[in-house]
Amino acid sequence: MKWEELKNIIIKDISSRALKDPDRRLKSLEKIEIIMQQHYPIYLQNTSNIITTGKESFKKQISEIKGTGLNSAEISIINEIYNKLNPSLQQTKSPLKVRYKVYTCPNCYTMLQITEDLWDQDFLSCPQCGNDFSNPIKEEERLAKIQKGFIVSGMLGDVANIIFWLFILIAVLWCIWSCQSSNKILNNDKFLEYSISNIDSKF
Repeated sequence: MKWEELKNIIIKDISSRALKDPDRRLKSLEKIEIIMQQHYPIYLQNTSNIITTGKESFKKQISEIKGTGLNSAEISIINEIYNKLNPSLQQTKSPLKVRYKVYTCPNCYTMLQITEDLWDQDFLSCPQCGNDFSNPIKEEERLAKIQKGFIVSGMLGDVANIIFWLFILIAVLWCIWSCQSSNKILNNDKFLEYSISNIDSKF
């Protein structure tokens, strides 16, 4: 399959779906095409070279040229390229165990398996309805950080309370000790005065 033919198929497929922001994917397709034109023309000359490279290696190459990680739209376009070039890849199971988390698409309520390579993405794309949505894993991490902050602040508050009451206890003990010391000194003075008065009376 020639690149122009593949490109037109992807554009037609994206346009036919009820996506919230199809232009985002179309721009990503253009961006990937420009990168291939400038750095990997061999892919445009013969699209079978894309399949030979492998999806993950291809993503890594595009990401390295960009200088940043791929966004969800770019990942979706690359997945479309590989699915259109070799539909059997969709049925191929990786022999390696891939970590994933299961969530529901908020648009079509399809159960999705979000693999580990997508956990850092801000937005994800549903392969069923094609719509983008905020990454629930990132939201969970954000809420966990907030909860951890509350726990830490609560612990600091408890420590502050303990220090406060220790200070109060020390102050009370110091007052009691001071009073007892004053009473002893006063008693000693009275005893001394009494002893002196007795001695004087004898003489």
